[in-house]
Amino acid sequence: SIYMQFLIEAVFMGFTTAVEPIFSYHYGSGNVAMRKKVYKYSVQWCVLLGAVLIIVLFFLRGVITGIYFKPDTEFYRISMLGYMISLPACLFSGYNQFGSGLFTAFSNGIISGFLSLVRTFIVLIICLFLLTALFSRHGLWSAWPAAEFISFIITAVFLGKYRSKYKYA
Repeated sequence: SIYMQFLIEAVFMGFTTAVEPIFSYHYGSGNVAMRKKVYKYSVQWCVLLGAVLIIVLFFLRGVITGIYFKPDTEFYRISMLGYMISLPACLFSGYNQFGSGLFTAFSNGIISGFLSLVRTFIVLIICLFLLTALFSRHGLWSAWPAAEFISFIITAVFLGKYRSKYKYA
């Protein structure tokens, strides 16, 4: 599951890194129409990439888990369970990374850093402790998708709050 998380993070980090200079350029040039267009396409790509990753990773679940554990072992079964519970995080991870990257592109490092810190540390740690205490190993596996969902809400709030300042939507 942690390897799946790294793969997903790398895909969305690459995407975010690619669009940040585009936003920065159009922000500096004052091109509002292009910012709105790139924002719309970026959100669509985050959704599309998330859905594609879920489908691909779902079909590769046995192969990926089999790299680390022999099939028909207890470790393999536990890993498969965790893998399947963690999969929905793909839907939210890209949007969360993109939101943080967007604020970086607009030179708002405080909001970008806040979103990153909240997403990858604060909310995730809270979910790890809370969900594990409530649901044992199922809670442990569900901490990442739960943290991404909560972070998705926080990111959406900040993107809504700053929409008129940066004119991207």
